[in-house]
Order: sequence, then structure tokens, then C-alpha cells
Amino acid sequence: MGYDDVIPMLGNFGRYQRRIYLLLCLPAVLCAFHKLSNMFLQAKVNHRCQLPSELPNATYELPISILNESYPYEAALERYSSCSLLENGRDAPCDSYIYDYSKYESSIVIEVIHEL
Repeated sequence: MGYDDVIPMLGNFGRYQRRIYLLLCLPAVLCAFHKLSNMFLQAKVNHRCQLPSELPNATYELPISILNESYPYEAALERYSSCSLLENGRDAPCDSYIYDYSKYESSIVIEVIHEL
């Protein structure tokens, strides 16, 4: 007796089998949503050091002239530093950050670092 011989004896895919199938799929779908939510909650948000003269609610975008005077340029990455600023021609560490809220209003990264 092979696989093809046993299938007709078991019967068709009826209401009971559909119910069991749906009940088994429900946890799988919920787990998928849970895993996918991390992509949005843990998103890396662009940030820069807050300048001493800026208010805490300043916007992320700055004119290029201020960027040149205030932030060291990282040639290897082809961008301005987001972790240090220039003070008297030398790199200085950041005390606080300004975040880019154009893509994400909030994320775990913003909430945890902002609380520190």
C-alpha cells in the first residue's frame, strides 16, 4: 500500500481540515508581523551632533556653509561626521544629537539614546 492508495481512504479537505489549517496559520502570521516590526522599530536614523548654539528642537538639515565650519568631513565615507564636531579646529565629542525625523517619527534607537 503506497501513498496514493492511502489518500482516498482519508477523505477530502473538508471543513474540519480547513479549520485546523487556519488555526495553525494564525500563530505563524502573528509571528511574522512580530519579526517584521523590528525592521521599523529598530531603524537606524540619521543624526548629527547638536551645535552649542542650537536649540534642542532644531531641524536635522543645515546649510553647507555651517556644515563645513562645524563638522569634520570623513573622506572615506564621503559625508560629514555624525559623532563629533569641530571646536577651535579640533574634533570634539558630542553631548547631544539632532535626529532626522523625515522618515521615522520615532524608533528604539532615538528613544534609548535620547534618554541617556
